[in-house]
Amino acid sequence: MARKIKMEHLKSDIDLHVDNPTKNAENLIEWNVDMKVTVSNVQSINVNLLLLMSKYDRLNRSLNRAWIHRSERFLENRNLHDMQRLLEEASSITKTIDIFDRIRRPLVATFVGAIPEQHITDTVYIGPWVKSTKNDTQYSLNKFHLVEDKKSIEVTVTGLYMISAQIFYFGEPTNYSYWILLNSEGKSTTQKLVKCSTASSASATEVSCYTSVIIPLQRGDRVHIQQQERDRLINMREGHSYIQLVLLSNNTSRRRVR
Repeated sequence: MARKIKMEHLKSDIDLHVDNPTKNAENLIEWNVDMKVTVSNVQSINVNLLLLMSKYDRLNRSLNRAWIHRSERFLENRNLHDMQRLLEEASSITKTIDIFDRIRRPLVATFVGAIPEQHITDTVYIGPWVKSTKNDTQYSLNKFHLVEDKKSIEVTVTGLYMISAQIFYFGEPTNYSYWILLNSEGKSTTQKLVKCSTASSASATEVSCYTSVIIPLQRGDRVHIQQQERDRLINMREGHSYIQLVLLSNNTSRRRVR
């Protein structure tokens, strides 16, 4: 732009005279000098522009580096803050998870015969029982008492239970049956929960009978199994006959969460 302006200015200043060569030479020399000055000025402007652009580029890179460094520090500080907050809340979160885990996690207790065999001569309770050690894990149910010569299981926690039983008979071919009974504290009558009945074939010398029921139990309730027929031989060994209690829902833990 400067060169163009200068050139236009010079064009208006050049005055060539045909009849005065000396004057023309002087004008041409003056014009040539002005042209050199103009080119020099343009070159100087270009150099200044290059320097300015270089400074701008360095400044831009510095700003970018500063912004990246600031962002990294911000994210780093934020992560540390979040980690600190998570660590502070870890204890309460663990307790909450443990409470909900106790609510949702079923607890199991399996009872096997305390004697190898039991010969039933009358309609009596089957037993005695002993808790199997195979269920001694985090899912083990320990809220119970073995009572009445270890032939009854008394629960000590109110909740929803699944009661299952298998009785393994052997001997002459015949019919076999038993009842799962419930005695509640403060009640004089015995409640019949579920009956299991089976029969062995003419060629079989042993047979098992399995049944189960889901029912709410109150603290102090007692569960036992009563044989119906007389003169029956029961295999009480582990893996043959058993009673199993599964605590499906614990009301005590539910109230604690509320």
